[in-house]
Parts: sequence; structure tokens; C-alpha cells
Amino acid sequence: MIPVSAPGAFTLDMSKGSVQQVVCNASGAGVTLRTLNLQSGMEMTFIFVQETSPASACTVGYPTNMHATTNVSSTLGIVSSQKFVVSNHGSDLYATAAGTACTTLCGNP
Repeated sequence: MIPVSAPGAFTLDMSKGSVQQVVCNASGAGVTLRTLNLQSGMEMTFIFVQETSPASACTVGYPTNMHATTNVSSTLGIVSSQKFVVSNHGSDLYATAAGTACTTLCGNP
């Protein structure tokens, strides 16, 4: 899990596991993602948690090597998730389906 408390760039490092989670608890923070350690055929689940306590939702900027991304929900208290697979060249992530969203009551990702 990568906790976000301020705007900034955050690395989705595949060497740390196939589930990458960002929890945003900073009001209106702009989160810019980047990727690291991609290997051909790897799968990744990206989870973004909008906490219920900040005054306004965070935004996410995806890198150009993540394709067919679904915007994270701008509603507080929503958990957004999407699955990706790494290209044969090991340089890009492609969504395998549209992203989903549920309330934080859907479980602890």
C-alpha cells in the first residue's frame, strides 16, 4: 500500500507485488503515477481508495504507458480498482477490463 498524504508522484513498483494500492487522505491532492519493474506478461491490480475524511476528492494522473485506464471515482469513500497486464515488450500496461468502484463497505482491499 502506498499512503498518499500530499500531492506528488508515486511509483507502482511491480517488484513489490501484483496488487498496488494507493490510499488518498489529503484533500484535493493530485496524484501522478509512474511505473517501475514491469516484466512481460505480469498482471497488476491497481486499487485507489478515496478516504471519507478529506474535504474534497483526490485526482489521479496516469502515465502514458498505462492504456485504457478508467478514471478513479471523485466521490469520497469510494474504492476504485482496475486490472492490467504488461505488454510483450515489458514496457506498457494494458487494462484487461473497465475499472470498478464500490463504497469502502465493500471490504478492505
